[in-house]
Amino acid sequence: MSFLIAINGQFSPLNPTVERVKTQISSVGQVPTVREFKDILQTVDEEAAVRINPKVDAYQQHAKSFQQNRKYEHARDIMTSPVKTIPQFALVSEAIKKMTQYGFRHLPVVNEMNVIIGMISERELIGPLENKLCHEIMAHKVIVSDETTSINEIAITFLNEKINALPIINRKNEVTGIITLTDILAYVIKSTSFLGSA
Repeated sequence: MSFLIAINGQFSPLNPTVERVKTQISSVGQVPTVREFKDILQTVDEEAAVRINPKVDAYQQHAKSFQQNRKYEHARDIMTSPVKTIPQFALVSEAIKKMTQYGFRHLPVVNEMNVIIGMISERELIGPLENKLCHEIMAHKVIVSDETTSINEIAITFLNEKINALPIINRKNEVTGIITLTDILAYVIKSTSFLGSA
């Protein structure tokens, strides 16, 4: 799946290597004492630490380097999650309060099952809003996508559909994240190709 259009809750298509240490017992059939076992284990631990610590350090260094240089490819890599939403029967004043508190410009409107049914953005907050409910003023047609959609496709959709926010949903159509134009721009700036051309 790439993209869907949500209208009032209805959707349509738009093993590590294990090291073994062998110990030899001088007399066949002789069982080592508890103290001898402790000495053997301590020796094994010290020898293993000498061998393993550099490997652990190298792994941690590699993991850090990978995290810094990894290329983000899918919606799940750049989306904001968990996402703040507003119930459809909440007052618009509550939506305004939440948007102001968190500095949002877009707020998905959901039903009781957390399925997106609309979106409130700054443009819906113009005009008399006193005592109105979110579902009365929200945009009913919302383009959504899933977590596996490529960032490339998302950017093209932002451009073609002239949208500024894209809610991300799971298989149950529940909202799990959101991507805004700011997220796309931040991704472009962080990408190595963008920095290399500067």
